[in-house]
Amino acid sequence: MKEETTCLIVTPDGRRLPVSLPRRVLRRARTANGVAAPPGLLSQLRVSAKSETAWRLRPAASRAGGRPHLFSGREEEGAPPELCLVGAVVAGARESHFDPRQARLKKERQALEKLALESDYVRVEALDQVEGSEPEHYRVTFLCRGIAGIDGSERPVYSERHEVVIHCDDSFPSDVPKLRWETPIWHPNIQHIEPKGVCVNKSEWLGGMGLDDLVRQMFEMVQYKNYHADEATRPFPLDMKVARWVREYAEPAGILDKRRGIYVDDKPFTRPTDVNTAATRIKLLPPKEPGVKPRGPGSGIIKVISTTIASVPPPAGARGRIKIKKQE
Repeated sequence: MKEETTCLIVTPDGRRLPVSLPRRVLRRARTANGVAAPPGLLSQLRVSAKSETAWRLRPAASRAGGRPHLFSGREEEGAPPELCLVGAVVAGARESHFDPRQARLKKERQALEKLALESDYVRVEALDQVEGSEPEHYRVTFLCRGIAGIDGSERPVYSERHEVVIHCDDSFPSDVPKLRWETPIWHPNIQHIEPKGVCVNKSEWLGGMGLDDLVRQMFEMVQYKNYHADEATRPFPLDMKVARWVREYAEPAGILDKRRGIYVDDKPFTRPTDVNTAATRIKLLPPKEPGVKPRGPGSGIIKVISTTIASVPPPAGARGRIKIKKQE
């Protein structure tokens, strides 16, 4: 029986490195709390071992929805066990381990979570999340109308659900995340056949674009609010067959044309913000004339303290009414 086993160690900066570990260490690492990382392993992985920071080996979190890993190709029979190297700050420590990649991934996760709360038509799901580290993979679902393909007469075939997988690989954030479209799509800047990549302007990404901005761009691509089908100018179309269909058929037929404001779908990316938040308040005041008594309970002068203009106009012919309810 072998005393050591080859494992795949996932480091906080996203590296995945094969190492050999004693079987006893592997057994303890597979528990919920993991095991302290051997000093020799930290040296082998070129990870600094500060006195106030304890590095631990923990098992990878279960895969979301039971789906296999989409990029590693490690789901074969006999794949090496996968463990995660995470840093735990010791109580009372004056300094904690800071990983800029993890900090950026955390910022992206928070932005995507906020987006999912603010949108009725965008769903975000973290995939293959490693315990102790921020997500690197996401599946984004767009619930809007888009073109999934064309029929034999070149008429568009529409779909109301579209999915794309985002992978923040080792080159992130210095390079654009890897994108793969998972559902049928027909767009000049998305490949409708393998590898089903998505065209993203790298200069825009390096200029400060985040994952939520990237999701917005792809949402508008599905709706055909955003596309480039001209083969003679940059950025050149990624799918030349679809670009030719757009130029020679769809635009002349008036099916879509962003220059004329003709889109496949017009759903908003996020819910519109209603600035009319103040409520109308009505107060009943007693008569000001001295010696004049109210004629009955609830009688007096109506004073409007504040009003709000309805964000949705009333139906045609509707009349405004004020109803005063007697307070018991």
